[in-house]
Amino acid sequence: MQELVRLHGGAIHVESKAAQGANVAIRIPFGTAHLAKDRIGAERSLATTSVRARAYVEEAMRWLPDEPASGGAATDEIEAPGAMPLMRKGAHILLADDNADMRAYVRRLLGGSCKIQTVADGEAATEAMREQRPDLVLADVMMPRLDGFGLLRAIRATPEWRDIPVIMLSARAGEESRVEGLQAGANDYLVKPFPARELIARVSANLEMSRIRRDAIAAVAESEKRFRGTFENAAVGIAHVSLDGYWLRVNRRLCDILGYSPEEFLAFTFGDITHPEDLEADWAGARAVAAGEIPTYSLEKRYLHKNGNVVWVNLTVSLLRDDTGRPLHFISVVEDISARKRAELALKKSEARFRQLADSMPHIVWTARPDGYVDYYNERWYDFTGFNRHRNIGKGWEQILHPEDVAPCREAFYNAIRSGEPCQTECRFWDGKRSCWSWFLGRAVPVRDEEGRIAKWYGTFTNIDRQKRTQEDLLHANQDLEQFAYSASHDLQEPLRNVAIYSQLIKKRYSGKLDADAEEFLRYMLEGASRMQHLVSDLLAYTHAGVIDRESTAPVSAEAALEAVLEGLHPAMEEAGGVVTHDPLPFVSLEEVHLQQLLQNLIANALKYRKDDESPRVHLAAARDNGFWRFSVEDNGIGIEPEYHEKVFGIFKRLHAKGGKYSGTGIGLAICQKIVERYGGRIWLESELGTGSVFYFTCPGRVDE
Repeated sequence: MQELVRLHGGAIHVESKAAQGANVAIRIPFGTAHLAKDRIGAERSLATTSVRARAYVEEAMRWLPDEPASGGAATDEIEAPGAMPLMRKGAHILLADDNADMRAYVRRLLGGSCKIQTVADGEAATEAMREQRPDLVLADVMMPRLDGFGLLRAIRATPEWRDIPVIMLSARAGEESRVEGLQAGANDYLVKPFPARELIARVSANLEMSRIRRDAIAAVAESEKRFRGTFENAAVGIAHVSLDGYWLRVNRRLCDILGYSPEEFLAFTFGDITHPEDLEADWAGARAVAAGEIPTYSLEKRYLHKNGNVVWVNLTVSLLRDDTGRPLHFISVVEDISARKRAELALKKSEARFRQLADSMPHIVWTARPDGYVDYYNERWYDFTGFNRHRNIGKGWEQILHPEDVAPCREAFYNAIRSGEPCQTECRFWDGKRSCWSWFLGRAVPVRDEEGRIAKWYGTFTNIDRQKRTQEDLLHANQDLEQFAYSASHDLQEPLRNVAIYSQLIKKRYSGKLDADAEEFLRYMLEGASRMQHLVSDLLAYTHAGVIDRESTAPVSAEAALEAVLEGLHPAMEEAGGVVTHDPLPFVSLEEVHLQQLLQNLIANALKYRKDDESPRVHLAAARDNGFWRFSVEDNGIGIEPEYHEKVFGIFKRLHAKGGKYSGTGIGLAICQKIVERYGGRIWLESELGTGSVFYFTCPGRVDE
């Protein structure tokens, strides 16, 4: 009404008192002088459609309280099933309008699908919103106390209400009014009177747009939450850095790495805490990325911790650009590698100490990679070979290796590489200084990391040329000695036999014709010749005891060897009344003749050194002992005092007087010791005088045991 009066240049004035009624005075000028000439009697440029007219009729009819709408055709058309726009079920809509008829009209239109709350002015609307936040607000422009624009400002000024969609309702038509409402912050603008379809469509559209906005905001918030979680909880430092180097944002891990708080970071550039020696390289990479020359750069650099310590990091930097390609800021990923750098430094120091130690050793020392490529020789190698340190050393050892030793050494070493087991070889290197071949003992040992993988090979070459030559000389000497022993035994046996034979002839032919002294002298001659024959025979056996047939690998049955020995000792056992027993005996890796010598000497001694009042008893047993068999030969004889336990194994060592009750040459136990030691075993005894003895010896078992 006010707008129509104003359009005609008039004025409207209302006088009213509570409970006494109201007086509305309207003043409109007569005539047409105050109106625009082109508007007087002008025809409509746009004809009103019947649909619009029916809509106005429908609205007017709906304003009548509790009366069904007339003009049935129009009403039915609007409310026909499926014709009305879809509404979101359960939405809470707040309507602020001082017109009770309008409030009733809107309630009837929207109440079937939504929860409608109505108030008469803007202040009542704000109070209602404090109690329950609505999904949408319908606000009339002209209201007492607080009008629609005031309510709109209050909604937009309150953070928790700011996103509520607001549709302004006004009787003011025209584009200017609509623009004014939208500029004030309204989401939509409806001019009264409006058709039901349009109201429902606008409300439905704004509710849907509000839902879409909320979902989008929630999605953005969730994305931001995930980003913040990733950013803050990353295992590496992450930072956003401006194009001029200032820190914009840092995560918790970067603060832990460098010791600064987020606020302290924002006060300086990355150059302020970069080691001076690394700053130029860092800036060069940043400039190249900003210029688009490279997409990213990485480098190992040093930062300065807040406490002054140097922190080594692996830095990776990229650049974030907007949709137009304009650079926004750098993204820096910082990985703390201080521990690795300390380990590398410690390794370098360790390698330096190793090289210093290796260079001071008399041996040739070398190292190789896991694949066998030699990557280091000590100074002794270059002194021996005269090689240049800068030449290819990977296969340097093969260049000076004796041709006959190349294949076996290469095979041994690369078998070790494949198996991961240590290896040892003997080979000859060419000695350039002496112009001859020198023997070396080569060893290679793998060093493994924490996961059991081979990380390095360490090896040595030890000069054993002198030992090798001495060994060869000793071998020749032993061969000569063995030949001498054979010759000596043969040459000595012949005259001894003559002495023994002719002494026996003299005794037989001249028995009873010689005086007592001659008889005694003759007896001395016979005993001496016999002892000499036994001594020569035992010396020859002692010599044979040191000779091992390396080609003989067949295991020997200890029980079979014992049976052969007992058969040979049968007369002595009958004479002494002795008994020999044994537990089950194993197969051993000894030559049969040596095993028989061992058992014969030990059993014969047990029979010989028996007590006068007790028949000799001997028992043999065997048990496993760290890859060897431990044999025991136990007797009940006269025993041996502890101080003689070591001496009895010496050659020609006797504990009893010659010619006495216990005769012998003193070589038997020495032969036993020599045989056992030749096979890598040992021999010892446990005994006390008068309580018998137990002799122990060890020897290797079968290979498959």
